[in-house]
Amino acid sequence: MVTSPHSLASAAGVDVLRAGGSVVDAAIAASAVLAVVYPHMTGVGGDAYWLIHDAKQAKVRCLDGGGRASRHADLHALRQQGLTEIPFRGILAATLTTPGAVSSWDQAHKAYGRLSLRRVLASAIDYARDGFVVTPRFAAWLAAHQADVIPFEDSKRLFLADGPLKAGALLTNAGLARTLEAIASDGADGFYRGETGRLLAAFSAAQGGVFDAQDLAAQQARWTEPIKGSYRGLQLYQTPAPTQGFTLLQMLHILEGFDLRAAGYLSPEHVHLLVQAKQIAYHDRDRYLADPQFVDVPMQRLIDPGYAAQRRSLIDPGSALAWDRVPSYGSLVGDTVYIAVADDQGNAVSLIQSLYGAFGSGVVAGETGVLLQNRSAYFSLDPHHPNSLQAHKTPMHTLIAASALAAQKAWAQAVQSDAVSLSDQEYDVPFVVTPQAVVDVMLEMAEFRQGDRLIDLGCGDGRIVRTAARRYRVQGLGVDLDPALVGQAQALAREEGVGALCRFEVRDLYDTDLSQADVLTLYLLPAVNLALRPRLQALKPGTRILSHDWDLGDWSAQEIRWIDAPDKAVGFEKRSKILKWIIP
Repeated sequence: MVTSPHSLASAAGVDVLRAGGSVVDAAIAASAVLAVVYPHMTGVGGDAYWLIHDAKQAKVRCLDGGGRASRHADLHALRQQGLTEIPFRGILAATLTTPGAVSSWDQAHKAYGRLSLRRVLASAIDYARDGFVVTPRFAAWLAAHQADVIPFEDSKRLFLADGPLKAGALLTNAGLARTLEAIASDGADGFYRGETGRLLAAFSAAQGGVFDAQDLAAQQARWTEPIKGSYRGLQLYQTPAPTQGFTLLQMLHILEGFDLRAAGYLSPEHVHLLVQAKQIAYHDRDRYLADPQFVDVPMQRLIDPGYAAQRRSLIDPGSALAWDRVPSYGSLVGDTVYIAVADDQGNAVSLIQSLYGAFGSGVVAGETGVLLQNRSAYFSLDPHHPNSLQAHKTPMHTLIAASALAAQKAWAQAVQSDAVSLSDQEYDVPFVVTPQAVVDVMLEMAEFRQGDRLIDLGCGDGRIVRTAARRYRVQGLGVDLDPALVGQAQALAREEGVGALCRFEVRDLYDTDLSQADVLTLYLLPAVNLALRPRLQALKPGTRILSHDWDLGDWSAQEIRWIDAPDKAVGFEKRSKILKWIIP
């Protein structure tokens, strides 16, 4: 299984798994494609952090791909220029630290790769050289941030040569294709040294930047030990300092003292507790967190459940904490990408990679086609702060990758926001494309009649609703929690000429009005099916329910069909069961 924010990246990862690649090979393949097709969020000019679950060794390993400050970094010189903080965009933010992601790819591949880097990076190279179709989401991000890239000639030439890119346009990046080919041939040396390294250093020098060839050559990803915690029987792993991974463990330790289920999912009381736990953890982050090679970070105390109990006592169930407990520096406008990969042997990767802000520094490094990050903007220019700028230091990182084990087996890979907001809930709705064979049989068993209305919960890219509209001219509603998937489903419905029959909404599955459904389709996990059952009381008599693989507890299905679904995601049984109930 591979999950990422873009279907082309996920498909590249699955292709590598099918070719015999490891979960690490697949993660690199997906990450590299995202560097091409998702340049507003990630790229080879950014940083990366990994958690790798080695099933054979029954061990979780952490890989630190954070870029370090140039040896020329000088806090006092910047303050003498009148700066009180590092600018969010521009050449200073772009070159004050070196990119760390490619070194992490190289280290991970040396430890766990099965296929050659050339095979692993093939899809990314093709998309960079031959082009990819700009999505509505990417076009919208570029339109919102064109002012951040216009000042830089190479960035403007790539993204805005003929005005803002429109959805459906073809975008190529020949320079990035050459950079990826160098990595495919020579690994990290192909990026940090050789011709690409020379071009990056020359660009930095020509633009008045900071890093040079020696800084680039010195960049090296590091294997470290993950930090550990527990939550209600789960063994949790997180990335250590300089990332904010400890905050997730602290939040969950704080929340473990509350009955979140009794509060009601996303009720005001529930949200209040989540927000307060985050606020307390982030206050500790901004007080203590920095590169542990330069600063003594009291990590064991910060992740100790006893310390969390003390911090829990600060929460007032009836009111929010004072605003001086809110983080006081840094920017909240950044974003990132997340990749999770798992195989049928229990090996798994949790990988997070980013440019920090949208489009990073805004600076494309000349002929390399590499968009450089602005992670250095998170350094403090207060010389007394733990996260103050120093040569060779890695800035405090908001990037974290999470992993959880149950009974010593990989249970979940997640990024922080999802892990906390869904804590203590049996809500697990990962998106996997519904196999076409499953769609075909479900819709056949639905026995549509004129005027029927279809509702599909957990619609993903809307394949069930779109197929029903094309084939049976049925009006349908698809519901999903992921705005990106809902947007993709809407765009695909329009392209297929069934936009008028299809509607897609971002909505909690458990808060969807089902009373108007004539047919309800469920392509979900068993716990979700069972949790939905009370909601099914709202269905009117005669409504047909179609579920893939999972039953509805003690409800007896009126019809069951077994089918083969060869296009089912990697790691899932190809033999599938489709169940049908009719509300009496």
